[in-house]
Amino acid sequence: FAKHGAVHIVTGFDHVFLVICFALGMGRSRQLFWVVTAFTLGHSMTLVMGAAGLVPQLRWFIPAVEAAIALSVVFAALAAWQNRIAWKGGAAPALMAVGIGLIHGFGFASFLSESLSPGAPAFIPALAGFNIGLELGQLALVTATLAGFGLLNGIGMRAAWLSRTAVLAGIALVSAYWTVERMVALGAA
Repeated sequence: FAKHGAVHIVTGFDHVFLVICFALGMGRSRQLFWVVTAFTLGHSMTLVMGAAGLVPQLRWFIPAVEAAIALSVVFAALAAWQNRIAWKGGAAPALMAVGIGLIHGFGFASFLSESLSPGAPAFIPALAGFNIGLELGQLALVTATLAGFGLLNGIGMRAAWLSRTAVLAGIALVSAYWTVERMVALGAA
């Protein structure tokens, strides 16, 4: 399950985009670690709910969650672009990350509900393993993002600024497209 958590990072482009936005919005700060961990905590809460069968089974629910996930990435990209994720300290960024994690966790909750039930003997170790893999994958992505942009800073501030702007704009545009696409799917549900 730790492997599934790490793979979830690599295969879930919306998740990858969100973590890159956190890294580019907050830079090398202590708060970045807590925001990423808060996101994992929110994600974990809805995974537990999914595994316990507490995720609504309404036909429109998952399409609505998928649209909300895409919209949360648009929000994160715009906030990172404006350097507003950090909000100069306090608990606001971590609370925001928990909320976004709750939404993103619903998108993956069906995996655990199909694989495990809370009564299964390996439920707690599997959930812990998944979250450890998720957290390690996120931290590896944060490290790679910050290292890459650190190298660009070495080339020059202009190169780093242009690259950062291009990456965040690309993430926002792709995620906006996903939002529209998923809203259409929601209308069909």
